[in-house]
Amino acid sequence: MLNSGALSLTPSAGSSHEGNSGSSHFPGSNYGFTSGGVYYPGDTDKNEINRFSFSSDANASDWGDITYTRKDVCGQSSSTYGYTSGGYSGSGGGWYRNVIDKFSFTSFNSTADVGDLTAVRGMCGGASSTTHGYTLGGEGSGTSLDKFSFSSGGNASSIGSMSSSISGGNGGNSSSDNGYLMHSTRAEKVSFSSDGNSVDVGSLSDSRSGASGQSSTTYAFTAGGSGYSNVIDRMSFSSEGTASDVGDLTVSRNYSSGQSSTNYGYCSGGNNGSTLNIIDKFSFTSDGNATNVGDLAINVRNLAGHQY
Repeated sequence: MLNSGALSLTPSAGSSHEGNSGSSHFPGSNYGFTSGGVYYPGDTDKNEINRFSFSSDANASDWGDITYTRKDVCGQSSSTYGYTSGGYSGSGGGWYRNVIDKFSFTSFNSTADVGDLTAVRGMCGGASSTTHGYTLGGEGSGTSLDKFSFSSGGNASSIGSMSSSISGGNGGNSSSDNGYLMHSTRAEKVSFSSDGNSVDVGSLSDSRSGASGQSSTTYAFTAGGSGYSNVIDRMSFSSEGTASDVGDLTVSRNYSSGQSSTNYGYCSGGNNGSTLNIIDKFSFTSDGNATNVGDLAINVRNLAGHQY
């Protein structure tokens, strides 16, 4: 669903960097969040927001609802709010959405529709700078690359295109300077400082889509993906190139969500033929396999991930 330097880039609880320039607010220090998604079988769209603690391993709890039940959503995070953009409602004859929802990381059940993407889409990727959310590609939009403001709200603007059509429910990653989307065999990079098209800067250790993204201060991590993969990949933000396989999830899966704390990446929910509620945690500082540290409040896949 990942930055550089020795400085701590994590804001203190309650601080706000919205509207300011500077390094990324990744990773989070308090809680991981999920939003939207779908339960399968039954293909029942969900609007639930889940929250789980980064400081103590435990199950998630209900943190309210987004404005529309929908799946195939992507997530963005400011220092104080989570954003859920795009998605797909219904099955068969359903429709893609252009909605941008905003919910508070500190106030229960505080959600609002704050704008629209430039095109309806689902299965997009999400990235976040300190000032803007980015929605990358997605089914229904082809190669579209959108950007929206955290401080002023309102509709997104189109700032360029992905190098090729991107879909498949990928989570995305964020460094201090760039957004990334890992898809199939490619790693696409989008600059936070200058609008424009993405560039191909690397690849995963094997071809897969529908993976979740996690971000440390120095690396982009990609977990799971199509074929019910359990692989955790790591790619350097400074050197980019081909990612390396550094560990395994506890359960192979695709269409999960990713969250990032100071020292750990999280992979939550997903699908392995059955819809999952598992929350996995893996270290950013030492290679190795993930551990199961809790459950979401519901079984859900095709959901968005956020961190605070």
